[in-house]
Amino acid sequence: MRNPSRTIRRKIRLLQSEVQMLQHYHSQIIDLHEDYKQEYLHDFDFFVSRAKQLVGEKEESSGSSDEPTGSEVSIDDVKFHQGSGKEKDEGTSPTPSSKKSDAPEWARKLYKKIALMTHPDRVGDENLKDTLRKSFMKANRALEDGKLDDLLGVAIELNVDAGLEDEALIPLLTAKIKSCRESIAEIESTPAWTWGESLGLDDHRATLLANILHDRGYDLLVEQIKQILSERFQ
Repeated sequence: MRNPSRTIRRKIRLLQSEVQMLQHYHSQIIDLHEDYKQEYLHDFDFFVSRAKQLVGEKEESSGSSDEPTGSEVSIDDVKFHQGSGKEKDEGTSPTPSSKKSDAPEWARKLYKKIALMTHPDRVGDENLKDTLRKSFMKANRALEDGKLDDLLGVAIELNVDAGLEDEALIPLLTAKIKSCRESIAEIESTPAWTWGESLGLDDHRATLLANILHDRGYDLLVEQIKQILSERFQ
């Protein structure tokens, strides 16, 4: 019969590896999403402007004087342009409702370990300073917000021992995996991400554009949709 402790340690190593993989991917898609948001905003400024012209021409020919609804930058475009709370600047000041004093002893000790390794005043290597500063701010915010799984995530990134018993470590690792997956899914469900990932899929983009313009009050023919796509990307 296998030693139960070995089975637990193997499970922990697998969970830690999954956390590392998800955190790395999450960091990558945040950067990519920023690029996609810029593309999305610029593309749809053009599309909505052209749709307004086409609808205006149609209304003039039909004798209607109603103004079309919508604007070059809609509320949801602005929302995705600004980013969600989960992607806020790493240097953002801690929230007033700090939970640092309520953190368990192991979390405070772990934070001190991370701070000793990452605090900007203690990092001499200029090439590492920015990366470690971000890790420091992540750890600080995690402790301030009482998100101990996020604190553990920083420790895993830095290969710092959390000093926890195996039984206490597993649920935190599981929680971190869940939160990473949820954050990734949230990013991948945004219009900006969908638009960015559909590059080269002309039929898919035409359908997506038709739906988005419809939501803004512009109902165009398939030929018109393809026309403005061609104008944008010719």
